[in-house]
Amino acid sequence: MMGCNIGSLINETSINQNKQQIPLSPMSGVLLKWTNYLHGWQQRFIVLEDNALSYYKSEDEKSFGCRGAITIIKANIRVVVLPIYQF
Repeated sequence: MMGCNIGSLINETSINQNKQQIPLSPMSGVLLKWTNYLHGWQQRFIVLEDNALSYYKSEDEKSFGCRGAITIIKANIRVVVLPIYQF
């Protein structure tokens, strides 16, 4: 991942609750990210690879390096459904 130094990562595996190794396939796509009240929600290109979630301003600007990245090996991810009128 060019421009993203987030430390050493476990290569393409994850550990489930039973301590078994599960291979992760690289994924990418566009998500919305809240920037501020002036610009609101902005599209960002997201890459999930090598147990890291990185984001870029756009897919075309990927060569400039990521704007942010986090390791997800110990992440606790849950889906929260909000009413459409809540922001």
